[in-house]
Amino acid sequence: MKTLLKFSYIFPLFLFIVHQVSQKILGLEFLFFDFYLDPFCLTALFFPLLKLERKILFGQDKLNLLELLLIFMVLVIVFEGILPFYFKQFVSDFWDVVAMALGTIWFVIFEKKQQA
Repeated sequence: MKTLLKFSYIFPLFLFIVHQVSQKILGLEFLFFDFYLDPFCLTALFFPLLKLERKILFGQDKLNLLELLLIFMVLVIVFEGILPFYFKQFVSDFWDVVAMALGTIWFVIFEKKQQA
């Protein structure tokens, strides 16, 4: 549970909530954030939650680099390939992949800092 109380999780969660409130409730538009903050937050929040799930269910406290890469690739395929094919509200975009990669790198950097 400590994973969810760290800056590496709280900051993307805060950004995501503030962005959703400003976009959906207040009707404000920030084009760059509207397009790329959600994909960044997806991976930045997904991997700590996955790590917590593995710790609770299997007693594993680490995700290795191969697992991260494979899960990242599955997320890219689902969110940039499958969902845009079936639903009009999803748009496939190379920069979304970059934002998802940055969210993954965010997780990896803070994981390395925690292990050091």
